[in-house]
Amino acid sequence: MSNSDASISSMFDPDEINRLKKADPDAVVVLKRYFKEQQDHRLSIEKAEAEFEIKRKERELDRLDKDAVMFRIIQILGMIFAFSLIGLGMYFSYSLINGGKNMAGSLFGGGTLIAAGSIFTRFALKHLSEKRLSDVESK
Repeated sequence: MSNSDASISSMFDPDEINRLKKADPDAVVVLKRYFKEQQDHRLSIEKAEAEFEIKRKERELDRLDKDAVMFRIIQILGMIFAFSLIGLGMYFSYSLINGGKNMAGSLFGGGTLIAAGSIFTRFALKHLSEKRLSDVESK
């Protein structure tokens, strides 16, 4: 039995191989070619599936990168808006004090600072807890 016959014999009964050889001497070669073509086809399908999955993951990462950039832009715009509101609140407080309404101006200015500090602290604590949660999930 040759080396090529040995690889086929592991898939078929030896008696069946001998009957095929009697019927057609090239039967083993034809079977080997057929199995080789089937294997190549399976490998090409698996390769195509793997390439598709890689491209899908790359698109997902690109989308996540864009989302991160947009999140950062929104954070910066939020900070600008918050500082603008604080500035306007402090200017209004200054105007009240300058107009002779010391109590109202002081309360408004203090309330503005307390509200701003509260919002920033709440945001920082929320961000910190989300970061800790994502760190725990990634481990």
